[in-house]
Amino acid sequence: MSGSTRAMSKFRLAVVQLHVTKLKADNLSRAQKLVKEAAGQGAKVVVLPECFNSPYGSGYFAEYAEKIPGESTQVLAKVAKECGIYLVGGSIPEEDEGKLFNTCSVFGPDGKLLLKHRKIHLFDIDIPGKIRFQESETLSPGSSLSMFETPYCKVGVGICYDMRFAELAQIYAKKGCQLLVYPGAFNMTTGPAHWELLQRARAVDNQVYVATASPARDESASYVAWGSIPEEDEGKLFNTCSVFGPDGKLLLKHRKIHLFDIDIPGKIRFQESETLSPGSSLSMFETPYCKVGVGICYDMRFAELAQIYAKKGCQLLVYPGAFNMTTGPAHWELLQRARAVDNQVYVATASPARDESASYVAWGHSSVVNPWGEVITKAQSEESIVYADIDLQYLADVRQQIPITTQRRNDIYSVNAVNESA
Repeated sequence: MSGSTRAMSKFRLAVVQLHVTKLKADNLSRAQKLVKEAAGQGAKVVVLPECFNSPYGSGYFAEYAEKIPGESTQVLAKVAKECGIYLVGGSIPEEDEGKLFNTCSVFGPDGKLLLKHRKIHLFDIDIPGKIRFQESETLSPGSSLSMFETPYCKVGVGICYDMRFAELAQIYAKKGCQLLVYPGAFNMTTGPAHWELLQRARAVDNQVYVATASPARDESASYVAWGSIPEEDEGKLFNTCSVFGPDGKLLLKHRKIHLFDIDIPGKIRFQESETLSPGSSLSMFETPYCKVGVGICYDMRFAELAQIYAKKGCQLLVYPGAFNMTTGPAHWELLQRARAVDNQVYVATASPARDESASYVAWGHSSVVNPWGEVITKAQSEESIVYADIDLQYLADVRQQIPITTQRRNDIYSVNAVNESA
């Protein structure tokens, strides 16, 4: 659908947080009621939560599973048509040829099924003393991307754990999606740590809207470089980070790949490309402790760079950077935490101290973030030193507990380097 056919630049989106019980009929009845209420308030797109028709748990999937079409999806089709809305039907356990899937059905204003998205990344985690959950014990994964058109925008669909995989969101955005929806049911361990972080990461990385729909909580239910300098080389200027070893030898020289060209009306305009040239390669170096990947400031906004570094064995990513007083409070910490939790690495950022009298005022707040996405040390705006102990066993533990490194669907998507430094 071409942009010219989309007359509306704004539309109302409703996200339903449903109280899910063991009574399927009650779940369906309340879902219908809340969808109608949302439509009555002007919503054009309504999103239901993951497993909206059944309790979430491996022990329930087979019991509540349905064919599609079936009882639950027929209800969704009917209410979508009655209300004249696009209805993202959360997800239900779907049975097909003896296999069970966690499936999201989307219906158009005419009640017709637009797409059926089967959850690609199954939720298999083991966090000792907190939670163990293995969707793969009962469910099978989907094997395709799912997008649909509306008169408002193109929408990409994922389910819950799919949100941890930045590649999926990147592909959706690349294919023109402006809204990503993730029906999901994060738990009381991963929820407070990662639920909002991942949504904000997907949104700011891809500059899209992100909507998540969760079941309501039922307490009774069974569930972190040296810095950078302008470098002149053959008449060109680069924003360059140099790394030296204990013997004083130059280990690598990283030229900033992504130049900081932004224009936020009424706040800040900055165009690095007016004076600088971009680098054209990745930069990594080995230490006795771990492999380190290097980026500079604006490079941090590009999730693909961090993904490649992690894929190549980097356990620490360093970003000397100087975010400003507009982007700093909005995105500085968010991007660090996103790069860390997406790739299960440590992320360190080093900022100039803030100088209110300067023509460009830096945000400050140099930080280190651990692989769980927690800020473990952070400076304020003044000149200071912050310290962090990098625990690679902790990194390994996080990767074992939530093993996204081995769960990536390379049969569906892949992020690869085109050019690397020697």
